[in-house]
Amino acid sequence: MTSPTFILHGLRHYRSAYLGVLLGSALGAMVLLGALFAGDSVKSTLHQIAEQRTGRTTLLLAGGENFFRASLSDSLPDSTPILQLRGQVDRPDGRSTGQVNLFGITPTFWSFSVTDTTPPKLDDRTWAINRELARTLDLSVGDPITIRLGKPGLASRDAPLSGEPEGLITLRGTIGEIRGDDAMGRFNLEATQLPAPAIFLPIGRLAEAIERRDRANLILFKSDLRADEAIAKVRQSAKLSDYGLSLLEIPLSNATEIRTDRIFLPSLIEKKLRDLLPNSSPVVTYLANTIAANGQETPYSMVTGIDPASVDFISDDLAPNEIILNSWEAEDLTAKPGDIVTLKYFTLAPGNQLAEKSSAFTVKAIVPLAGAAAD
Repeated sequence: MTSPTFILHGLRHYRSAYLGVLLGSALGAMVLLGALFAGDSVKSTLHQIAEQRTGRTTLLLAGGENFFRASLSDSLPDSTPILQLRGQVDRPDGRSTGQVNLFGITPTFWSFSVTDTTPPKLDDRTWAINRELARTLDLSVGDPITIRLGKPGLASRDAPLSGEPEGLITLRGTIGEIRGDDAMGRFNLEATQLPAPAIFLPIGRLAEAIERRDRANLILFKSDLRADEAIAKVRQSAKLSDYGLSLLEIPLSNATEIRTDRIFLPSLIEKKLRDLLPNSSPVVTYLANTIAANGQETPYSMVTGIDPASVDFISDDLAPNEIILNSWEAEDLTAKPGDIVTLKYFTLAPGNQLAEKSSAFTVKAIVPLAGAAAD
């Protein structure tokens, strides 16, 4: 028997087993090919969504709840400023939706689109929305809408010391255009594949509404700059106000103060200022709920911690349990040197809550309201 005849006899005898192997191999190949096609399709879809969310953005400068000059973008190549906030959108019939992205933009924003870069005609009363917001509230071009948002405060909304929102801001306008996903309508810097409702309006209108003229909290770049190059250009063009800082001359103290428009200086900025100005003196002023002594108390007064060597009304170092009162406070409490003064104040407790604590101090001296003591 020749080899070909032997092989043919074997195939004929084991044809059922070989057929099962062949069908199994074919099925496995089809499953693998299907998985490859599906994976490639998913990858392509995710890439498309990411491109729609960010457009041609290559780098991002984010201020969060801190605002810098929108005009800072003018000195940065291929960039555009954005003022991003969150708000609620209402229809005249009472329907509404919350957590809407509010984007205050300039016309250069639309050049970040990969496909449709045509800017819509926006003004203080005519805005653009995206398809998701149009679908959610069943809106069309020409429909009137109302935006409601909380006025940004000096502290994060999550901070225990931030208190209640300063006020509710209402803006009324008309829909001028509905932007598709390929025309920056899906713009969103959050890492999500779900579309979010959004409104696009002139940055000046939104900034004016929250009383932050020429302010932004985002700058997008579409250039080939590396991150370190962009940082260098930002530092070259930035001013004190971009860091939330200002200079104030204090004639009473014969000094110049560097102040923050927030409640406290961020630790990073404080360290940088100490490095740049080694002869500067840090000052912390905090609100005391009450200052009490001799059965009397003064509500809601400011208490300042300062380097004794930086002022002329303290001749000796203060011990940790000593305090100096100005003449007005001493008179209000009928306090004198040697008396015990109790301060009550809020501190941060576990669970992001406020807890009232108290500390007792011995009055070291009474100083008149003059010079640095009157600052």
